[in-house]
Amino acid sequence: MKKVVIYGNCQADGIFDLLKQLPQVTERFSLAYHFVRSAPEDVDRQRQEAQEADVLLAQDIGDWSYYAFRDDYRPDTQIVRFPFLYLASLWPFDSHQNPPDTKAQAEFGQHSPWDFPFQDSLLGRLRAEEPDPERRFETYRELTVDGLPNLVRYHEAETARLRLMDRKSDYGLGQYVIDNFRQKSLFHTITHPTAHLLMTVAARILAPVGLELDIDAPVSDRLSVFQPPLHPLVADKLNLEWVTPEQTYSFYGRPVDFDTYVRKYIEVYG
Repeated sequence: MKKVVIYGNCQADGIFDLLKQLPQVTERFSLAYHFVRSAPEDVDRQRQEAQEADVLLAQDIGDWSYYAFRDDYRPDTQIVRFPFLYLASLWPFDSHQNPPDTKAQAEFGQHSPWDFPFQDSLLGRLRAEEPDPERRFETYRELTVDGLPNLVRYHEAETARLRLMDRKSDYGLGQYVIDNFRQKSLFHTITHPTAHLLMTVAARILAPVGLELDIDAPVSDRLSVFQPPLHPLVADKLNLEWVTPEQTYSFYGRPVDFDTYVRKYIEVYG
Protein backbone atom coordinates (compact mmCIF):
# COMPACT_ATOMS: atom_id res chain seq x y z
CA MET A 1 0.00 0.00 0.00
CA LYS A 2 1.44 3.36 -1.04
CA LYS A 3 1.78 6.07 1.58
CA VAL A 4 0.51 9.53 0.67
CA VAL A 5 1.02 12.75 2.62
CA ILE A 6 -1.20 15.74 1.83
CA TYR A 7 0.33 19.07 2.88
CA GLY A 8 -1.35 22.47 2.98
CA ASN A 9 -4.05 24.63 4.53
CA CYS A 10 -7.76 23.94 5.11
CA GLN A 11 -8.26 23.09 1.42
CA ALA A 12 -5.67 20.31 1.65
CA ASP A 13 -7.38 19.12 4.82
CA GLY A 14 -10.67 19.12 2.90
CA ILE A 15 -9.15 16.93 0.18
CA PHE A 16 -7.77 14.61 2.87
CA ASP A 17 -11.23 14.35 4.44
CA LEU A 18 -12.88 13.53 1.10
CA LEU A 19 -10.30 10.94 0.08
CA LYS A 20 -10.73 9.11 3.40
CA GLN A 21 -14.36 8.53 2.43
CA LEU A 22 -13.53 6.73 -0.83
CA PRO A 23 -12.80 2.98 -0.62
CA GLN A 24 -11.10 3.07 -4.02
CA VAL A 25 -8.51 5.38 -2.40
CA THR A 26 -8.19 3.85 1.06
CA GLU A 27 -7.79 0.33 -0.36
CA ARG A 28 -4.69 1.43 -2.28
CA PHE A 29 -3.25 4.32 -0.28
CA SER A 30 -2.43 5.10 3.33
CA LEU A 31 -3.26 8.78 3.85
CA ALA A 32 -1.82 11.40 6.20
CA TYR A 33 -2.45 15.15 6.43
CA HIS A 34 0.13 17.76 7.48
CA PHE A 35 -1.03 21.29 8.27
CA VAL A 36 1.27 24.18 7.33
CA ARG A 37 2.67 24.22 10.87
CA SER A 38 2.88 21.15 13.08
CA ALA A 39 1.74 20.95 16.68
CA PRO A 40 4.57 19.84 19.00
CA GLU A 41 2.81 16.58 19.83
CA ASP A 42 2.61 15.69 16.11
CA VAL A 43 6.24 16.29 15.14
CA ASP A 44 7.64 12.79 15.60
CA ARG A 45 4.72 11.08 13.87
CA GLN A 46 4.68 13.51 10.95
CA ARG A 47 8.44 13.29 10.44
CA GLN A 48 8.13 9.52 10.16
CA GLU A 49 5.20 9.91 7.73
CA ALA A 50 7.33 12.21 5.58
CA GLN A 51 10.27 9.82 5.60
CA GLU A 52 8.07 6.89 4.57
CA ALA A 53 5.92 8.72 2.00
CA ASP A 54 5.73 7.45 -1.58
CA VAL A 55 3.72 10.47 -2.72
CA LEU A 56 3.54 14.04 -1.42
CA LEU A 57 0.56 16.13 -2.52
CA ALA A 58 1.84 19.62 -1.69
CA GLN A 59 -0.30 22.71 -1.90
CA ASP A 60 1.48 25.58 -3.63
CA ILE A 61 1.38 28.15 -0.83
CA GLY A 62 3.88 30.57 0.67
CA ASP A 63 3.94 28.63 3.94
CA TRP A 64 5.92 25.86 2.21
CA SER A 65 9.13 27.49 3.47
CA TYR A 66 7.92 26.91 7.05
CA TYR A 67 7.14 23.22 6.48
CA ALA A 68 9.32 21.45 9.02
CA PHE A 69 9.59 18.16 7.11
CA ARG A 70 10.17 19.30 3.54
CA ASP A 71 13.76 17.95 3.67
CA ASP A 72 12.75 14.61 5.20
CA TYR A 73 11.18 13.15 2.07
CA ARG A 74 13.17 10.55 0.15
CA PRO A 75 14.66 11.53 -3.22
CA ASP A 76 12.31 9.07 -4.94
CA THR A 77 9.15 10.44 -3.32
CA GLN A 78 6.77 11.59 -6.05
CA ILE A 79 5.88 15.23 -5.39
CA VAL A 80 2.68 16.61 -6.91
CA ARG A 81 2.05 20.34 -6.43
CA PHE A 82 -1.46 21.77 -6.58
CA PRO A 83 -2.76 25.35 -6.32
CA PHE A 84 -4.59 27.24 -3.60
CA LEU A 85 -8.01 28.02 -5.08
CA TYR A 86 -10.17 31.02 -4.28
CA LEU A 87 -12.43 33.46 -6.12
CA ALA A 88 -12.41 36.78 -4.28
CA SER A 89 -14.92 38.45 -6.62
CA LEU A 90 -17.73 36.36 -5.10
CA TRP A 91 -17.11 38.00 -1.70
CA PRO A 92 -15.46 41.33 -2.63
CA PHE A 93 -15.77 42.75 0.91
CA ASP A 94 -14.39 39.75 2.80
CA SER A 95 -11.61 40.64 5.23
CA HIS A 96 -9.27 38.07 3.68
CA GLN A 97 -8.74 40.48 0.78
CA ASN A 98 -9.50 43.80 2.48
CA PRO A 99 -8.71 45.72 5.66
CA PRO A 100 -10.05 43.71 8.61
CA ASP A 101 -13.16 44.47 10.59
CA THR A 102 -11.08 44.77 13.73
CA LYS A 103 -14.03 44.81 16.15
CA ALA A 104 -15.54 41.63 14.73
CA GLN A 105 -12.11 40.05 14.57
CA ALA A 106 -11.34 40.88 18.21
CA GLU A 107 -14.72 39.63 19.44
CA PHE A 108 -14.79 36.37 17.51
CA GLY A 109 -15.71 33.56 19.87
CA GLN A 110 -17.64 35.83 22.26
CA HIS A 111 -21.08 35.71 20.64
CA SER A 112 -21.95 32.03 20.25
CA PRO A 113 -24.07 30.84 18.50
CA TRP A 114 -23.74 33.94 16.29
CA ASP A 115 -19.99 34.09 15.71
CA PHE A 116 -18.81 35.14 12.25
CA PRO A 117 -15.49 33.52 11.26
CA PHE A 118 -15.45 35.44 7.96
CA GLN A 119 -15.58 39.13 8.77
CA ASP A 120 -16.91 41.79 6.41
CA SER A 121 -14.61 44.75 5.78
CA LEU A 122 -17.35 46.98 4.36
CA LEU A 123 -19.71 46.40 7.28
CA GLY A 124 -16.81 47.26 9.57
CA ARG A 125 -16.26 50.51 7.69
CA LEU A 126 -19.96 51.38 7.72
CA ARG A 127 -20.11 50.89 11.49
CA ALA A 128 -18.09 54.09 11.81
CA GLU A 129 -19.83 55.95 8.97
CA GLU A 130 -23.48 55.09 9.68
CA PRO A 131 -24.46 54.64 13.34
CA ASP A 132 -28.12 53.82 12.62
CA PRO A 133 -28.37 50.02 12.16
CA GLU A 134 -31.28 50.09 9.71
CA ARG A 135 -29.75 52.76 7.48
CA ARG A 136 -26.47 50.87 7.64
CA PHE A 137 -28.23 47.72 6.48
CA GLU A 138 -29.90 49.53 3.57
CA THR A 139 -26.64 51.21 2.57
CA TYR A 140 -24.87 47.86 2.53
CA ARG A 141 -27.68 46.12 0.68
CA GLU A 142 -27.84 48.77 -2.05
CA LEU A 143 -24.07 49.45 -2.01
CA THR A 144 -24.65 53.19 -1.98
CA VAL A 145 -21.11 53.74 -0.72
CA ASP A 146 -18.26 55.76 -2.19
CA GLY A 147 -14.97 54.12 -3.04
CA LEU A 148 -16.18 50.59 -3.78
CA PRO A 149 -14.52 48.49 -6.48
CA ASN A 150 -16.28 48.00 -9.79
CA LEU A 151 -17.64 44.48 -9.31
CA VAL A 152 -17.28 43.44 -12.94
CA ARG A 153 -13.73 44.75 -13.25
CA TYR A 154 -12.81 43.10 -9.98
CA HIS A 155 -14.02 39.80 -11.38
CA GLU A 156 -12.09 40.37 -14.60
CA ALA A 157 -8.94 40.80 -12.50
CA GLU A 158 -9.72 37.56 -10.66
CA THR A 159 -10.22 35.78 -13.98
CA ALA A 160 -6.81 36.99 -15.13
CA ARG A 161 -5.27 35.77 -11.86
CA LEU A 162 -6.79 32.30 -12.31
CA ARG A 163 -5.47 32.07 -15.86
CA LEU A 164 -2.01 33.10 -14.67
CA MET A 165 -2.24 30.42 -11.98
CA ASP A 166 -2.95 27.82 -14.68
CA ARG A 167 0.29 28.70 -16.45
CA LYS A 168 2.16 27.31 -13.45
CA SER A 169 0.50 23.88 -13.56
CA ASP A 170 -1.05 21.42 -15.99
CA TYR A 171 -4.35 20.92 -14.19
CA GLY A 172 -6.47 23.72 -15.69
CA LEU A 173 -8.23 24.31 -12.38
CA GLY A 174 -8.43 28.07 -12.82
CA GLN A 175 -10.15 27.64 -16.17
CA TYR A 176 -12.49 25.09 -14.60
CA VAL A 177 -13.57 27.71 -12.06
CA ILE A 178 -13.98 30.34 -14.79
CA ASP A 179 -16.09 27.99 -16.91
CA ASN A 180 -18.36 26.72 -14.14
CA PHE A 181 -18.80 29.23 -11.30
CA ARG A 182 -21.87 30.81 -12.89
CA GLN A 183 -23.72 27.51 -13.30
CA LYS A 184 -22.96 25.91 -9.92
CA SER A 185 -21.73 26.76 -6.46
CA LEU A 186 -17.98 26.07 -6.31
CA PHE A 187 -17.12 27.83 -3.05
CA HIS A 188 -18.73 27.89 0.40
CA THR A 189 -16.55 30.83 1.46
CA ILE A 190 -13.80 32.84 -0.18
CA THR A 191 -11.25 30.14 0.79
CA HIS A 192 -13.42 27.01 1.21
CA PRO A 193 -14.24 25.18 -2.04
CA THR A 194 -17.23 22.87 -2.25
CA ALA A 195 -16.77 19.11 -2.19
CA HIS A 196 -17.38 19.06 -5.95
CA LEU A 197 -14.49 21.45 -6.61
CA LEU A 198 -12.17 19.70 -4.14
CA MET A 199 -13.00 16.36 -5.76
CA THR A 200 -12.16 17.93 -9.12
CA VAL A 201 -8.81 19.05 -7.70
CA ALA A 202 -8.18 15.59 -6.22
CA ALA A 203 -9.07 13.81 -9.45
CA ARG A 204 -6.67 15.92 -11.48
CA ILE A 205 -3.72 15.78 -9.10
CA LEU A 206 -4.09 12.04 -8.46
CA ALA A 207 -4.21 11.12 -12.14
CA PRO A 208 -0.36 11.13 -12.33
CA VAL A 209 -0.25 8.44 -9.62
CA GLY A 210 -2.67 6.23 -11.54
CA LEU A 211 -5.93 6.90 -9.70
CA GLU A 212 -9.20 7.87 -11.40
CA LEU A 213 -11.85 9.52 -9.22
CA ASP A 214 -15.55 10.14 -9.79
CA ILE A 215 -15.88 13.85 -8.95
CA ASP A 216 -19.59 13.39 -8.24
CA ALA A 217 -19.14 10.50 -5.80
CA PRO A 218 -21.39 10.91 -2.72
CA VAL A 219 -19.26 12.35 0.06
CA SER A 220 -19.79 14.38 3.21
CA ASP A 221 -18.94 18.05 2.60
CA ARG A 222 -17.42 19.16 5.92
CA LEU A 223 -16.55 22.68 4.71
CA SER A 224 -20.21 23.44 3.95
CA VAL A 225 -20.98 24.12 7.61
CA PHE A 226 -20.47 27.89 7.21
CA GLN A 227 -21.43 29.88 4.10
CA PRO A 228 -21.35 33.70 4.07
CA PRO A 229 -24.22 34.75 1.77
CA LEU A 230 -23.37 36.20 -1.60
CA HIS A 231 -24.38 39.83 -1.96
CA PRO A 232 -27.42 39.99 -4.30
CA LEU A 233 -25.80 42.74 -6.38
CA VAL A 234 -22.66 40.63 -6.78
CA ALA A 235 -24.78 37.68 -7.89
CA ASP A 236 -26.57 39.94 -10.38
CA LYS A 237 -23.46 41.61 -11.79
CA LEU A 238 -21.66 38.27 -12.21
CA ASN A 239 -24.76 36.53 -13.65
CA LEU A 240 -24.77 33.69 -11.14
CA GLU A 241 -27.48 31.34 -12.40
CA TRP A 242 -27.68 29.24 -9.23
CA VAL A 243 -28.42 32.12 -6.85
CA THR A 244 -32.13 32.83 -6.33
CA PRO A 245 -33.92 35.62 -4.38
CA GLU A 246 -34.89 32.99 -1.80
CA GLN A 247 -31.36 31.60 -1.51
CA THR A 248 -30.37 30.37 1.93
CA TYR A 249 -26.93 29.55 3.28
CA SER A 250 -25.59 27.51 6.17
CA PHE A 251 -24.71 29.29 9.41
CA TYR A 252 -23.21 26.36 11.32
CA GLY A 253 -26.03 24.21 9.97
CA ARG A 254 -28.84 26.77 10.36
CA PRO A 255 -30.33 28.12 7.12
CA VAL A 256 -30.10 31.92 6.82
CA ASP A 257 -30.76 34.27 3.95
CA PHE A 258 -28.74 37.35 3.03
CA ASP A 259 -30.88 39.85 4.95
CA THR A 260 -30.90 37.77 8.13
CA TYR A 261 -27.15 37.26 8.00
CA VAL A 262 -26.34 40.97 7.53
CA ARG A 263 -28.82 42.16 10.16
CA LYS A 264 -27.42 39.67 12.66
CA TYR A 265 -23.84 40.77 11.88
CA ILE A 266 -24.86 44.38 12.58
CA GLU A 267 -26.70 43.38 15.76
CA VAL A 268 -23.83 41.28 17.13
CA TYR A 269 -21.00 43.72 16.47
CA GLY A 270 -22.90 46.98 16.91
